[in-house]
Amino acid sequence: VNIETTCALCQQGIETVQHLFFECEMTGIIWQQLLDWQGIQRRKLKWQEELAWIQRVAKGRSGGAALCRMTLAAAVYYIWQERNNVIFKQERRTTASIIKKIIQEIHIRATMFPRLERTM
Repeated sequence: VNIETTCALCQQGIETVQHLFFECEMTGIIWQQLLDWQGIQRRKLKWQEELAWIQRVAKGRSGGAALCRMTLAAAVYYIWQERNNVIFKQERRTTASIIKKIIQEIHIRATMFPRLERTM
């Protein structure tokens, strides 16, 4: 069995969790746009630094913490879905369409949480 190890999204790196979610050029654009959308004025970080930052920011019951958790979950879900679409269906979406889908998902979910809806 021949298993492809090259990242399906960028075709440039070895596909690891770190690469796929934090180093891949395509997902880097997605993360940066989502940070900007949340009003977070910083550049994306490396894997361990990003996880440490998320753990600090996503703690608690505030609307901002909930938004951070939702954004992370939606981004991971849609990035993984895009990876699988490329590999198994040979279908590719633009980063703009993936970002739009993630933000739409967050808006829909936010309607279920009044304190989160006020944050948006």
